[in-house]
Amino acid sequence: MRTGIIVLIVLTVFSFASDPRLTVLTDDARLLLNDFNEMWAFPGTINKYQFCSISSIAVEGIGDSNNKWQLGWFGGVINSRGTSWGAVYNHNKHILEVLYNPGRFGIIVGVDYIENEAEGYGPLECIKDQYSFSTSFGTGLAFPFEYSDISLGAEYFSLKYTSAETSMKTTELQFNASLRGHMDHAFFNLFPVISADFSRLDIQDSTIITTISADLGIATNRMITQETRLIAGAFIGVKNSSPEDDDNTLVLDIINIKAGIEQRINSWLLLRAGAVSVTNRIKDGEKDAVVSTRISSRFGLGFELSNFSLDAGISEGFLHDGPYMISGNPGGFFGNLSCTYYF
Repeated sequence: MRTGIIVLIVLTVFSFASDPRLTVLTDDARLLLNDFNEMWAFPGTINKYQFCSISSIAVEGIGDSNNKWQLGWFGGVINSRGTSWGAVYNHNKHILEVLYNPGRFGIIVGVDYIENEAEGYGPLECIKDQYSFSTSFGTGLAFPFEYSDISLGAEYFSLKYTSAETSMKTTELQFNASLRGHMDHAFFNLFPVISADFSRLDIQDSTIITTISADLGIATNRMITQETRLIAGAFIGVKNSSPEDDDNTLVLDIINIKAGIEQRINSWLLLRAGAVSVTNRIKDGEKDAVVSTRISSRFGLGFELSNFSLDAGISEGFLHDGPYMISGNPGGFFGNLSCTYYF
């Protein structure tokens, strides 16, 4: 039972929905420009956007007729007299996020609260209590490059599962910082792109895991033809996890390449494709180091009509296995959708 509860904790901590355009085009908000998703990487950019948006996620059932859609997140940002305000529901593990930017800086505050929620079934049936609080600050600087974006963030997370036999509580404290330099006249117009994170995870007041990670990269986000946008970056990184009563796990990202292409077909249709290749070296305690490479790809569509935008990510199941009539794969064509209106 204890193992089952640990699995539920891990799934809860690391699962949340993402925007279709972001997911296809590198899945790294630090590389986006003129896309509201960059707000969550650098809150100082909040005042660039006025929009309302809603997203959904496809939840695969048994057969196409049972394929269901689940609400992802919704919200938006408005600007009044130079000050931007926003609110977003069900985004980034938070039931509510409030966004504020008076012009020179931006702040995002997120909260989450769940009490006495039943989860699991059979031997894994239990009650979940969860709450979290996060805050992030961002601003722009006129140095050390043509200009730069910086962000600082912190989050506290608490999760408790209680079953008929036992209970388990985990808490996590996180701190993060990012810097993005701009060099608009260079082909690689985003350099450097740097992030650093620190987290301390306590499980049942006995298991303590400290994790420190950082990465450094160079990227480009620009139109390479009149109708084609290229978003790409190359990163190196390191992540060290140190359990209090076990050996360290050191992960070295030898090279992490992210790339996405957005091709405009006509005035209302865009095609998107993206790929990520990660080669890393994992050293787990005294065990021999393991070097591996993982490659993933994603595809999507964009539809634009006046101030409306509909973005869609194509289901991975459909891409790998084909439609249900051929493969028996229960997923539909779209994996996630978002609809946005820009003011």
